[in-house]
Amino acid sequence: MPLPNNVAAIFPYPANWTSPLIEGRDYKTDVMRSRDGTEQRRALRSKPRKNVSFEVLLEGRDAANFDYLMTALQPHVLLLPMWQRSHRLAVAVSAGGNTLQLTQPVSYERRSGDYLVLHRNGEEPEAQQIETVAADRLSVTLVDTLESNWPAFTSVYPAELAQLRSRFTGRRLTSGLLRAGLDFSCLVDSRAPGTSSLTADLVISDLEVLIRPVNWGSTPEIGYNWAPVMVDAELGPSAYETDGDVAIRTRKGEVLTESRDEVDWWLAFFDRCRGRQRPFLMPTWFDLHLQTPVTPGAIFEVPGTELGMYLSSDPVHTHLMVRKRDRSLAFFEITALTANLNDGVTVITTTESWGEAYAPWECVQASLVTVCRLASDRLEVEWITDEVAKCAIAVQIVEDVA
Repeated sequence: MPLPNNVAAIFPYPANWTSPLIEGRDYKTDVMRSRDGTEQRRALRSKPRKNVSFEVLLEGRDAANFDYLMTALQPHVLLLPMWQRSHRLAVAVSAGGNTLQLTQPVSYERRSGDYLVLHRNGEEPEAQQIETVAADRLSVTLVDTLESNWPAFTSVYPAELAQLRSRFTGRRLTSGLLRAGLDFSCLVDSRAPGTSSLTADLVISDLEVLIRPVNWGSTPEIGYNWAPVMVDAELGPSAYETDGDVAIRTRKGEVLTESRDEVDWWLAFFDRCRGRQRPFLMPTWFDLHLQTPVTPGAIFEVPGTELGMYLSSDPVHTHLMVRKRDRSLAFFEITALTANLNDGVTVITTTESWGEAYAPWECVQASLVTVCRLASDRLEVEWITDEVAKCAIAVQIVEDVA
């Protein structure tokens, strides 16, 4: 097929994997916070903005041709292969064919109207558009027939219409060796937003529960903050006032994925949340240290009275999560947090009762569950290889589920 309208060329230079490839996705949310701590959130984008940045290392003729290409075509739209999503043809396909059999499933995000680029060293790449994707994601039917013969193991890349940022720099390491860092912004088309077939792992009371833990190999970060209001000198001496009943708490951790399907799940989660717009439930993953109750009739009890004294009417801790001996997770809706000052403990009262033969304090782990939203409208996936990637997830506790 000819190149899409307004596309100047297929970008031919693959990423240099000595440095990660960064895939970014951005929503835009207007967050209005009232003085009592509740929020009103409004989506300002129906579809996320996407960008891809990576480094190229070119030598000889490629280094010279890169300079010529950028001089002539940098301001124009390019068809950019997604180098982190490489596939291979499972069988050869001849000119005139319109079906590609692949050795690996395509992304869950691929759909009709997306572009593919067939690429083989020493040959002119070919662009094609997807008509349908098979249920097993291993077969793709094209809108047009192929113009060239492509042998088995030819590389097939999903591709995006993209433009380079207006300014970037490269370095000539030698007269014939060039290194450049590139940052592409993908164009937004007129199609309706896609819907991934990947869904939530768990839903409680219409809220998704994020039960995929962060990677403890990189230390999770906890943010302690409160939103002050400055009373200016017109009303009296400058002073701070507490804004809201509960201080803002953030948690930030790193997710390490080992397959493209895992990355697809996190991207789908980000799209379901639409950045900062939609709240969800998430365990803190911090141990509560359940103990044998000393309070008559108690089932769930923790040492110390702080939880019951200061958060007895807490609107953000909604459930108790318990990891059972078989490693499964159970959730119990919290109805009360009561401090027993005589014994120095806090009783957690839940709607559901404990139904196992062993006691809850004999379980692997127990932690509180909070109502959260994402703390950023941007998600970055740092591809270390074309399978292994990591991304930072930051969440903020909220006092409402609006």
